[in-house]
Amino acid sequence: MMNLFRASIIFSTAVLSVGCSNLDSSSAFDDVAKSVKERHNYTQVIAKDITPEAKAIRGSDIVKSELNYVGNFPKDLAAKIESSYVDMNVTYFKSYDRFETVSYGVSQFPLNDYRPLAETCTEHCTVTQWFKFPLSQEYLKHLEQDLITFTLSSSTDKSVVEFSVPRGYFLAVVDEANFVTTKRSDLQVDLNTNVVSSGEQISKSYEMVQYWYGKASSSEKSDFATFAIANRNAEKNAVKSSSQALSMMKYWYLEGSVDERKTILQWLINQ
Repeated sequence: MMNLFRASIIFSTAVLSVGCSNLDSSSAFDDVAKSVKERHNYTQVIAKDITPEAKAIRGSDIVKSELNYVGNFPKDLAAKIESSYVDMNVTYFKSYDRFETVSYGVSQFPLNDYRPLAETCTEHCTVTQWFKFPLSQEYLKHLEQDLITFTLSSSTDKSVVEFSVPRGYFLAVVDEANFVTTKRSDLQVDLNTNVVSSGEQISKSYEMVQYWYGKASSSEKSDFATFAIANRNAEKNAVKSSSQALSMMKYWYLEGSVDERKTILQWLINQ
């Protein structure tokens, strides 16, 4: 429970909106994050979709493709987490061979298909293939080229297609994770400043938030944690919610001073 609310409090404002169109090689990569999720032992940054450049090495060109990078960043180097990976889909004509492997640098990996092939027929029949493959931050950092290039191959090698994506797209995900880590540290320091000690008088707002928190459901507690971090410096105003417990927690939270809200936030983190 403690980790759930720490994640809700610190990172509720980090989730970013999804763009309507894909990025491409000409895009600026100053806002690539589609979402940022905090887990108890790692931070996950999911990038917006990008359309890679594609060139057939053997066989014919594909119809279309898109991918996004999912970066998983451990909080502790000893933590065992899923490696960062590319989530990709490729559409090609039905007569083409299915892709089986990906190669980049000196490495080759089998593709991890996570959905069945989807067939669409209009004038021609096409097939869409969804898959994942690993791509570590270490590889990205040590690569000197401006493009990340990888090759998809069928088991027969009749279909071999080379794809390229600007390295800046992937590095922007790494930068986003570094920014989130810094914000988490700064907020923790802020919360630890001027927090009411156990020997001091507990404020009415603090007491009432605790009371209504005890009556709230798990979803109401999560909603309140999101509200609390977003409104820690907000002016008092009327707040209406569908549940009495959530409404009362919001009301008494806003009744508190900035320092009292810090105390409440610190208490929430420790739940």
